[in-house]
Amino acid sequence: MRSILCYGDSNTWGYDPETGERFGRDERWPGVLRARVGDTVDVIEAGLSGRTSAFDDPLDSNLNGLTFLPVCLATHQPIDVVVVFLGTNDVFLPAGITAHYAAQGVGALVDVIARSTAGPGGGPPKSLVVVPPPFAPLGKWEPWSPRGEAESARFSEAFQRMAEEHPCTVLDLCGLVESSPTDGIHFDVPAHAAIGAAVAGALADMD
Repeated sequence: MRSILCYGDSNTWGYDPETGERFGRDERWPGVLRARVGDTVDVIEAGLSGRTSAFDDPLDSNLNGLTFLPVCLATHQPIDVVVVFLGTNDVFLPAGITAHYAAQGVGALVDVIARSTAGPGGGPPKSLVVVPPPFAPLGKWEPWSPRGEAESARFSEAFQRMAEEHPCTVLDLCGLVESSPTDGIHFDVPAHAAIGAAVAGALADMD
């Protein structure tokens, strides 16, 4: 394995729920992953706050992950594995996206990856989908997503169903880490460490 693309939202970017700033390079989960896989592997961080899986945000047209993914793949090819960690922001959209549609949106990303020529030798990269854990109760996000807590509790089941229809490996964070009680949807440094370690383990199993 030579190159891993981490494609996600603010939790891949490294948003600190306490300060709103960005965690340090070695604190956020792609940095933890980098330390575990070693210097011979290029870990590419492509996290964007607010990014959705495959849906337009009426307040910002740049956040649709499906629209930008082909550009990202072409920019960083060749890529051995794309780690997709999205879905949280989908349930914040005014259209009322459910866990099912969030998972299907990630499935659409997996299909783009599977059809691409961005992998070694012009083939497709592999896909590892990271399933967000349930939101913490009564987070600051609640006015923006009144059904977010309930929908996030359905992520595990929805993403597992998606994986039965799309070519990907799934890493479910439910039970592994908890969302920060500070804002309900982001992670603290220990959680980032756990995510990075879990991703490294899942990638090793995919080899």
